[in-house]
Amino acid sequence: MQKDKKIYLLVLLIVISSILLVTGASFSTASSTQKFSDVNEENWFFSDVQYVHEKELMNGTSDITFAPNDSTTRGMIVTILWRLDGEPEATSKMSFTDVIRDKYYYDAVAWASAKEIVSGYDDTTFGPNDYITREQMVTMMCRYAQHKGYDIETTIGLERYSDSSNISEYSVSAFKWAITNGIITGTSDNTLSPQGEALRCQVAAILRRFCDNYIQSENTNAEPTEENKEPQSQGNVGGSSSSSSGNSSGAISTGNKPANDEKTDYSAIIVDSVEAKAGDEVLIEAKINKNPGILGMTLSAYYDDAVCTLVSVENGEAFEGILDFTTSEVLGNGARFVWDGIEISDKDVKDGTILIMKFRIKDNAVGGKYPITLKCADGDMLDNNISSISVPIESGYIVIN
Repeated sequence: MQKDKKIYLLVLLIVISSILLVTGASFSTASSTQKFSDVNEENWFFSDVQYVHEKELMNGTSDITFAPNDSTTRGMIVTILWRLDGEPEATSKMSFTDVIRDKYYYDAVAWASAKEIVSGYDDTTFGPNDYITREQMVTMMCRYAQHKGYDIETTIGLERYSDSSNISEYSVSAFKWAITNGIITGTSDNTLSPQGEALRCQVAAILRRFCDNYIQSENTNAEPTEENKEPQSQGNVGGSSSSSSGNSSGAISTGNKPANDEKTDYSAIIVDSVEAKAGDEVLIEAKINKNPGILGMTLSAYYDDAVCTLVSVENGEAFEGILDFTTSEVLGNGARFVWDGIEISDKDVKDGTILIMKFRIKDNAVGGKYPITLKCADGDMLDNNISSISVPIESGYIVIN
């Protein structure tokens, strides 16, 4: 009888331990992932909201809501940029009388004003609680990029947008910068809505593109993220690149990229750039340098489908015969490419071309610099140990003359 009692107590302890272990795991999962009841996986902005929340750039409007379709205020945007910069301390006194010291945005506005990232309606009025327009937000972000010393070169004009005349003069260059680098994509194929209010879901998407474009390039260990788009618009994320010599109309370019063809001392996937004319077909290769031993990977392609069409894709020689290659059934903006294998040996780990994309430039394409971007979601790149790895991805461009 005593023996049976001991066995019973032992079983009971095991059951209790199991319950505590499972409960602890559940609590850990719940605390590490914020769940917003008004944001779900079917929303175009789902991963953008997830990204900005995880990076602590944007909070919810409550513990369970994000309010993606609410407008954003000027104080909120300045606070986001301040957080992005590490919440630095302001070094000079602020002149805005409507920015109250005990408000959450006080330090942010003081810092941004001192760095000339923001200006007020006049010397004493900032309007922190006013809804921010898209042109005001784009201008603040461009000034922030300039403050950080990022490349703000512009090559794309605003002619294709029917409402470009509505852009205030102070914001024209900022819009050119944002479009050139794929940070904004417009509210439709030919509208920018510069005077429209910036919705929280749009801000999340634009912030993520900005970080993909600039912040990731500063940190080769940054996790690549899959791109999304604003409503009725294509999402593009630009990166640093250089272009090759142009090709004659109708010719197929090999997509040379001299500046990035030089061997780098870090692991990276590099997308070639190419010059083209309306009506051309061009080949653009994605190449891997210092391959860490990729066993499986999913990439998504993003480009401006108002300008070009993805005609075909092929597996590159670095992965051919080593990893099985599968593509989305329908090629288009956001198309996915999947590589997978059972195992790889050291001799199978190669540098070189992993993907060849053929694009056709539309006959009515407007001249400019258009990003071709590959994105890999968190956990979508694995090594031979089935461990998640991260390789930075440098975007390329089609430069239309």
